[in-house]
Amino acid sequence: MTFLEEVNTEDKSDAGAKAAGFASQMYKFQTYFHLLSLKKVFADIGTVNQATQSSTLHLQQGNTLLRDLKELLQSFRGQFAQVWKEATDDAKKFDV
Repeated sequence: MTFLEEVNTEDKSDAGAKAAGFASQMYKFQTYFHLLSLKKVFADIGTVNQATQSSTLHLQQGNTLLRDLKELLQSFRGQFAQVWKEATDDAKKFDV
């Protein structure tokens, strides 16, 4: 955020204006909520992705990993209230 604010104040060209617009979007609750949601999803996907690239992984282990990931992602649908609460609590704390 500091970088974007510096570009905005120091660069009076189109890049400075774009940095200002991007920085203002980053301070919106909607953006924070989307990023938090994506972080939760991609963290689990990243773990499975790393495991499936192992040279010692067997087919059955891979199938199990993917099945479990699918179930986990489907369970996120029921966790909306929890994610929403975390996002609103963080937004208050970070003044978003």
